[in-house]
Amino acid sequence: MAMQRVDPVFAALARRRPVLSSAHFVICTLSTAEFEHLRSLQEQALQRTRAGHAMTSAPTQSRLQPAGPDGGELADVKFGSKSGGMPGGKNAETRSICLGFSVPKRQLARAVDRNSVRRVAREAWRHAGWVSGQMPAAAMIKLRRAEPAWREIGRPALKKLWREELDQLLARLTRRLSQPGDHSQQGHQADQAVQGRPAKPT
Repeated sequence: MAMQRVDPVFAALARRRPVLSSAHFVICTLSTAEFEHLRSLQEQALQRTRAGHAMTSAPTQSRLQPAGPDGGELADVKFGSKSGGMPGGKNAETRSICLGFSVPKRQLARAVDRNSVRRVAREAWRHAGWVSGQMPAAAMIKLRRAEPAWREIGRPALKKLWREELDQLLARLTRRLSQPGDHSQQGHQADQAVQGRPAKPT
């Protein structure tokens, strides 16, 4: 069986220091420039792979869905529509982003709970109130810690707790992204991590 390659965008997100964190979740992001650079690296690697297997009939996959860190799962999610942009986003443009989720089994053992976290996180992202040009090109939401008491709470109440925490975390993210900042050093470190080179300490 052929080894599955890791998508460079999600690899960079998995290794990146979180932009923001809450009691149970963290968010990592990539800017548009960083995203395009990593996608160009991926396209170059795919072209080399196609050239090396030009004589075979097996198709080369152009979209990869790797397993996330610590057993988490990742998804490439499109937001917006041709008719009206993103729900909850004032003056939001129609666009698609790469949104990943990392929900480790060691934090939530049951698959139904991990799926619930991903659904809640996806809906919270959609309704975060993004404005035009503000949304990152790629992001990952990670569950950093689970509470033992969650086992005793019903799923509807638990999903409400998750949604409230994620709404607050994403509100902080939208405020932060609306302010100018320099994330070039973080992007450089992420690119080095993807390419297998250790980043120099700052």
